[in-house]
Amino acid sequence: MMRGPLLTFVGPRFHTTKVRRTLYQSRPRAIPPSGLLANLLRGRFSRVILTGAFLADAAAAVDNKLNVSGGVLSRFAVGPDRLARFVLVVLTQSNPGSTDRQLTVEARPPADAEATRLQFEVPEAAVAEFPGFAFFEIQLRLPIDGRWELVASSDTGSVTLPVLVTEMPQQLGF
Repeated sequence: MMRGPLLTFVGPRFHTTKVRRTLYQSRPRAIPPSGLLANLLRGRFSRVILTGAFLADAAAAVDNKLNVSGGVLSRFAVGPDRLARFVLVVLTQSNPGSTDRQLTVEARPPADAEATRLQFEVPEAAVAEFPGFAFFEIQLRLPIDGRWELVASSDTGSVTLPVLVTEMPQQLGF
């Protein structure tokens, strides 16, 4: 026979008693998920808040960190094909609410020409982290020299990136 007090479960606390010498346990309960999994299951972190954007030559995710090369681009010299290739990097934040993860990129020319619209879906992992990021390789034909505006927007805001487009200078051959 045991001597001394034992822990007895009564309500939300453990306490000692000399009357009962058994340990009462509640039925085992499933432990609810926590952290990132819980937020994804509850539908959180599904709406994109766009907090920033910039253009770069290249971007990659290395060890869940953003790795950018080429710096922040603000001008392009296009060749005879008038194509500009770059990576749009967006910085995101999560917001509970709708499941909209759409990102619209609009390239507005300097003249009164028609703007080019592109649609992207931000990966769920990019809005599940705080802060998050995503990047998209873009190739656009920019037929007019001058100041273009690239507008990246989600349902909660937008970021405007001015880009100066010029024709690549002709190289003299010897």
